[in-house]
Order: sequence, then structure tokens, then C-alpha cells
Amino acid sequence: MYTAVFGFSNSPEIPFGQQNSGLLDQRFALQWARSNIARFGGDPDKITIFGESAGGESVKQLLAQPPSSRPFRAAIMESQNTVLIGDGKANYNKVLSHFGCTSLECIRGVAATDIQAYVDNEGLQFPPVEGDGTYTSNILPSIVSGKFANVPIMMGTNLDEAQIFLAVAGLDSGTDLVDGVLALTGLNISSIENSLLSKYAAEGIDGGIALLNR
Repeated sequence: MYTAVFGFSNSPEIPFGQQNSGLLDQRFALQWARSNIARFGGDPDKITIFGESAGGESVKQLLAQPPSSRPFRAAIMESQNTVLIGDGKANYNKVLSHFGCTSLECIRGVAATDIQAYVDNEGLQFPPVEGDGTYTSNILPSIVSGKFANVPIMMGTNLDEAQIFLAVAGLDSGTDLVDGVLALTGLNISSIENSLLSKYAAEGIDGGIALLNR
């Protein structure tokens, strides 16, 4: 449960409840593991799920909406987070149009490598469908209602884990980094920037990259 592949689209061609194919695959994999782990010397009642980054987000979703019967007894979330952007339905229709298709049956006839290449080149994203039993953007109701899985949970974060993403974005200097983040929030004001940097410097965090890496 290391990485996560989320929704396919909001297309009415795919029935509601079957659209979040990646999250459904994870549940199928867990059920398979529970059914077969004894053959490999494992105990089906002692399965712990673990995920980092987007994988941690997947673990959180399994905790918030646990399968019945629950196929795990504990969970570990490392730096759980994922960026879910884009319009799944619109992007699905872009894929259809690009390959001259008007139906799901047609697109299934296109080579997966060709679809992947187009999706990557266009930067298309397909966020999961909300409220289908595999994904929710707000887990608080699950916790309050007692639906959230009552199992031991370990949580943690990785030091400097944002470094690789910052490098990909070309933000390799502290000044560029802080300016970029503040611009996104609409707070790109020098007095605010100086105040932030001085405050965190007093806590031993020196420089923009060190600050935004955390």
C-alpha cells in the first residue's frame, strides 16, 4: 500500500461505486492477502497496512471507510497527503476525443501505453469520485460517528521530503521558494516574508528551503 492511483472519471458510462478503480483495487488486494496469506506463513488476523505520501492518503481512506469485514488490524501513515486536482469528467472526455472515441468500449481498445503517454503529456489528472464508499474529502464525520476503524495507528513524517518536489518545480533557492508560496496564497508582501523568516530562524530553521521543506 505504498502508492495510490485514484479515480478514473465521473463519466456516467461507469456506474457510481465502480469509478474509483485504484481505491477499489487496493481493497481487492487486501481481501486477496487476507484470504491467501496463511499459505505464505502469515496470519490473516495480523495484517498491518502501511502507506507513505499518497499511499498514506489511501491508508486514511481505508481507515475512514473500512471494508467489511475489516482485512487489517493496524495501520501506519507516513506523511499522508496527496494533491487531488483537475476535473475528472472533463479530462476523461479529452482522452476520448483525442483517440476519436465516444464510448468507454472504444477507449478500452486503445493501447494503455498510448493513453498513459497522452495523459502524462497533457498533465491530466483524475481525482476520485466523492462519497462512493472508498473516498471522502472529509474524514471527520467518520471519526465522530465511530465508523473510523478502531485499530492501532502509527503516524509520522519524513524530514526534507518536499525537496524533490521543489527541485522539479525549479524552486532551488530559498528566496524563489518563499516568494512562490506566498504568491500562491496572495500574501507576497515583503514585510510578511521577513516576519516569517525571522520567526522560524529564531526556532533554528534557517532559510526558505529549510522552512518550506517542513
